[in-house]
Amino acid sequence: KMDVEGAEWDALLQTPDPVLKLFNQIVIEVHGLGTELSRAQIDKKIKVLQKINNMFYLFHVHANNYLPLHYIDGFKVPDVMELTFINKKYFNHAEYSTAIFPTEVDRPNNSNREDTKLYFWPFYPGTIPHIKYIAQQKGFFGWVEILSVLSGNLERVIKSMLIRFGLRRATSHS
Repeated sequence: KMDVEGAEWDALLQTPDPVLKLFNQIVIEVHGLGTELSRAQIDKKIKVLQKINNMFYLFHVHANNYLPLHYIDGFKVPDVMELTFINKKYFNHAEYSTAIFPTEVDRPNNSNREDTKLYFWPFYPGTIPHIKYIAQQKGFFGWVEILSVLSGNLERVIKSMLIRFGLRRATSHS
C-alpha cells in the first residue's frame, strides 16, 4: 500500500522487477495525472505504468474528489487516483471490466463533494452495460437511475464537445 504524495513515480521506477513480482497486490494513490505534464514527467509516468502493467492487472480505480477533473486533449483526467493492481500470476487470462466506478464500496475522499464518477474512457464500459448493471441490481425500481445515466451521458458529451471547440472553459467537476 503506497500513498507518498507524488514520490510513487520515482519509487516504483527504481524498484527492481523481481521485488515487485513478490507482491500479490499493489494499492497505490498516484498523483499528478492532470498536472506535472512536462515531457519528462509524462515519460516517467508512462514507464512506471507500463512496468506495473507487465506484471499486474488493474483491478479497481477510484478518483480522489478533492480536485476537479482536468481536460487534456479532450480527455478527462483526475489528478489523483487510487489504483489496485493484482499480480498476473494468479490468472490464466483476464477479461475487460464491466464495473461501474465508483462502486458501492467506494466513498468520496472529500465527504462534502459528490464522488467523481468515472463514466468516461478508459474506465467506463459504456452506456448499455451501465443500464444492464442497474437493471440487474434494481430491476424496475432502477428506471430513475437509468434515466439519470442517459441524461448525464448526454450532458457530458455536450460539455466535452463545447470544451473541445473552445466554447466552454474546462473547469467543471463531474
